[in-house]
This record gives sequence, structure tokens and C-alpha cells, in this order.
Amino acid sequence: MLILGQSFVWSVVLIASAELAWDYWLSSRQLKYLSKKKTSQNFPFINNPSFGSLSSPSDSYLYANQKIKLAQLRSVFFYLLFLFWIPFGGLRMFEEFWKIFPFPKIWSGCCFLISILWLEDTLRTLFSAIRTFGIESRFGFNRTTPILFLFDQVGHWILSLLFLCPLFLLFLWIKESSSLWWLYCWAIWIIVLFLIDWMLPVWIIPLFYRLKPLDDKDLKDKIEKIFKKNGFPIHQIFVMEGSKRSLHSNAFLTGFGKHRRIILYDTLTNQLDREELIAVLFHELAHYRLGHLWKSRLVTLLGGLVLFVFLNLLDTHKTWIAAFSLDPNWSPSTFGLAIVLLPILLYPLEPLKNWLLRKAEKESDAFAALKWAAEPLIEALKKIVSTNYLPYDSDPLYSMFYESHPSVFERIRWIEKISIHRGEPPAIPSQH
Repeated sequence: MLILGQSFVWSVVLIASAELAWDYWLSSRQLKYLSKKKTSQNFPFINNPSFGSLSSPSDSYLYANQKIKLAQLRSVFFYLLFLFWIPFGGLRMFEEFWKIFPFPKIWSGCCFLISILWLEDTLRTLFSAIRTFGIESRFGFNRTTPILFLFDQVGHWILSLLFLCPLFLLFLWIKESSSLWWLYCWAIWIIVLFLIDWMLPVWIIPLFYRLKPLDDKDLKDKIEKIFKKNGFPIHQIFVMEGSKRSLHSNAFLTGFGKHRRIILYDTLTNQLDREELIAVLFHELAHYRLGHLWKSRLVTLLGGLVLFVFLNLLDTHKTWIAAFSLDPNWSPSTFGLAIVLLPILLYPLEPLKNWLLRKAEKESDAFAALKWAAEPLIEALKKIVSTNYLPYDSDPLYSMFYESHPSVFERIRWIEKISIHRGEPPAIPSQH
């Protein structure tokens, strides 16, 4: 059994190494692909005056080139962190350190898990700072000051502690108390997810961003009528002061019940005219009307069940935990090992996840084109992609693993096809 356990450990290390090599190869493919596509003649639609004056494929290539190279370096550092955790015994060191303290087991276990997440998030924050104050500043997107960046990170850590500490303590207590701990933990996890959904628009977003009601009354009334007519009554429409941190733009729906909100970045309202803005909101509305939001939530809930079944499997096979030089009789070891292993084991599922997300995006584009108009949606996409220096097209294999949205080139061709035929695609259910 020990030999089998050691084989499992080195198999995981081999998988992580193969994923790093695969990631580097895919990124290199994307860079070569973008290099070939960085001239305007590859994208005839860019000749539109409202689009071509904002940026060029050459601009987006330079921006993507630096982001991808930074992502490659980031992957190497996270791989080194993984090696620290597993073959070099970092997890065991953390476990032994926290077991020294005369705390109850669930408290020392909670500190053990938080310290793992904190180290990983610290590395993530380091690369976020490099991207923000390096690449984003170089291309004129960054508006964040070092103090504001630090404030955001400290706020993120405090909120994480407020959520994760009680959650881990509860999980560890239940694990010590019942053989069905994994099922009870899953039920609690579901409650926490819905609690976060409720708190996000009401408490969390306003902590970091200044929100103000949309002051264009005519536009506000028009949006409210459209959403009410389509079965999604909106109680509040806010403009978020995103430009204080970045010039990137976005819009999204959030909350449920009386706390449903539309949140528009102020950068987006400055970039788009009314018709284009409504087209973008129709796209967001489609995610609700076509059931994408609930399907996504269902997948998340089922994924959580699989996670806790995996945790129970690890806990049942004590030799697996012992093979990683951890104490199989110390409950937190199971959770700590899962935190490190899951990103490696779930990576092969990225193409499936992204395929589902891209499918939903195309369906939402079709909905917006049919229920509102194709032309303003196309113009909005051109402006958003151009002003954000996003790639106009991507290597198909790279896109499978790393992109949740179809390229703007693909989306425009799809919307134009829909607008020509004016027929509802089979993937979209009839609306009555």
C-alpha cells in the first residue's frame, strides 16, 4: 500500500509538470497566432470609423503579449509552490507547525488551512501588483494607487477571514462528529453560496466601489420597462466608479429578489451610446431568460458535491494521505491536501467549462440581436474590445483552455448570420 501511495504522489507531480509544459506550449501558440493576425487587413470590420480610430490589432497584440508572458511566469511560480507543498514537504511543515500550539484541534486546523490559502493568495497578489503597476500602467489602463491597491487587498483578506474561519471551524467540527460529515458540509456550503449571492450587491461591492443611481432618467425608465417586459424586474440601476481603479469596462446583473441590480461601469457608460448600452444589457438579460444563471449555479452545486465526495474518499483512504507525509488521523490534513491537489486535478476539465460558457455567450448574443437589434450590439462589441485592447481573434486550442468568451471576430460573424436569417437558433427556446 505504501508503494501504491508513493506512486500516486509522483503521478500527481508528473501531471502538474505536464500541465505546466502544456500551458507554456499553448501560450506560445497564442503569441504566434496573434503575431500573424496583428494587421488590420485580417479583420475587415475594423475599417468602421467608430472602431478603427480607437485601437488596432497591433495594440491588442502588444498588450496580450505582455499579459501572456507574465501569465507564463506566474504558472512557473505556482508550479514551484506546488513542489514546495508536495515533494518538498511544505504541507507537512505547516501541519507540524500548527500542531505545536495548544489549541483545540479544530482551531489549529483552521489556522493550518488559512495559512495555506494565505500563502497562495500572497503569490497571486504579487503577480496582480506586477500586472497592475507594470502592464496596466504601461498601456494606460491603471488608475489604482499603491495605497488603494493595498486597501483592496487588506479588505479582501479581512472578508476572506470573516467567511472562511467560521466555515472551516464548522466543517472540522462536523467532520469530527458524524460519518456523514461530507453531506452536511455540502449542505452548509450551499447555504453559504446563496448568502454570498445576497450579500454581494448589498454589502460587499459597496465596500470597495462607490455606486450611484443612473442619472439618465429616460434611459433608466427604458431599461426598467425592457427588463420588466422580459420577466426580470429591476429595482435599482447603478453606475459603479470603476474608473478610480481601471479604465477597463463591464456591466453585470447581480442579486435576487428585491435586491436585483444592474451595475454599469462608468467607463462603459462613457464608451457606448444608448442603443449600444441597451444591446449590452439585453445580452446580460439573456443569461437570465435562457436559464444560464441557474444552470451555472446548478453546476456549481453539483461540483461542490463532487468536491466533498472526493474529500470523503481521501479521508477514507488513509494511506493516500500518509503517502503525502501528512498525519492521516488529523482531520484538517484532508482539507489541506485537497486545496493543493484540486487545481491540478481539475485542469483537464477547463475545455468543457469554457465550451459551456462560450455556448452561453453565443446564445445571449443571438437573443440580444433578435430581441433588440444586431447593429448596436456589434458596434458595442467593437468598442468594448477595442478600448480594452482585447485580442480580436484567438488560437482555437488556446481558446479551448483559457477563454470563456468567443473572440469578437467569431461573435460578430455569428450576430451577422443571425441578423441576416432573422431566425431563432435552435439552442434558444421560444419566448412567449
